[in-house]
Amino acid sequence: MKLQNLVIFLITSFHLCVESTDSSHPQDPNSCASASRPPFSCDSSDPSTKTYDFCKTTLPISRRAEDLVSRLTFEEKTTQLVDTSPAIPRLGIPAL
Repeated sequence: MKLQNLVIFLITSFHLCVESTDSSHPQDPNSCASASRPPFSCDSSDPSTKTYDFCKTTLPISRRAEDLVSRLTFEEKTTQLVDTSPAIPRLGIPAL
C-alpha cells in the first residue's frame, strides 16, 4: 500500500510540476487569449478551488501534491496514471 501511495504521489507531483512550467499555458489564468481553453486547476475566478491546499502556491509542492491526491478517488487516481488523463471537473483539473 505504501508503494502505491508513493507512486501516486510522484505522478501527481510530476503533473503539478509540468503544469506549472509548461510554457504553452500562461501562469495567469486571466491572461488567456481564448475563452475556449479549458479552465485551469486553480483558476482564481472559480470560488470552489480557492480553499484547496493544492492551489495555494505558498505551500510546499509536497503538501500540495498530498492534498490533491487525498481528494482523488481510487478510480480517478488510476485514470491519471496514463499519458492521456481525463479531466476531473469537480477539482477543476483539465484533461492532459
